[in-house]
Amino acid sequence: SDNGVAQSKRCAATPAARRLAAELNLDLMRVSEAYGVDIVDEKNVRAFMLRKKVAIYGAGLGARQAMELIRSGSDFNAIGVFDDNPRIKGAEVAGLRVLGGWEDFLESVSEGNIDGIAISLHSEHRRTLMDKIRGAVPQIEHVALVDSRAIVSSGVVVSQGAFIEAGSVIGPETFIGEGVIVDSGSVVSHDCYIGAHSHL
Repeated sequence: SDNGVAQSKRCAATPAARRLAAELNLDLMRVSEAYGVDIVDEKNVRAFMLRKKVAIYGAGLGARQAMELIRSGSDFNAIGVFDDNPRIKGAEVAGLRVLGGWEDFLESVSEGNIDGIAISLHSEHRRTLMDKIRGAVPQIEHVALVDSRAIVSSGVVVSQGAFIEAGSVIGPETFIGEGVIVDSGSVVSHDCYIGAHSHL
């Protein structure tokens, strides 16, 4: 290219970024989408690789929502989905490969492939799995996912494993408990306390 920027069919990148991405076997479109840049540079690639490696547990409909939340921020790198249904191992869900079930999850953690987990299950299954993971691999962070299109006021505390979805509004000085799901369009007023594993 005339201006020193290499072009792919969907993503522009500097030569240094393209070389580094090739060494890391990294799709530059993921970097471009994560940072909302038109031209990916080496700094973007390096920052992308420092993001926490997060897996989604549960390949049902909630996996798409969890992936949407992960994509909306720049702190996490989604590495795959785990699900206890052995028939879907290797399938693709929400643009991610299903890496296996519980034993595969434990193996990935022991190999250092996962920093955090987003549980895409709802209701009591979410709480049960969160407790099971804490008992087996307490070092794994239950990431809180806050969509960049949500309005979260000052003084809001968002606990581990909570999901704050697009279009929701959280008023100031509100506490969002562990594993809470605040669905799209929900409004939580100021100075509220939302207890663990509530679903709004």
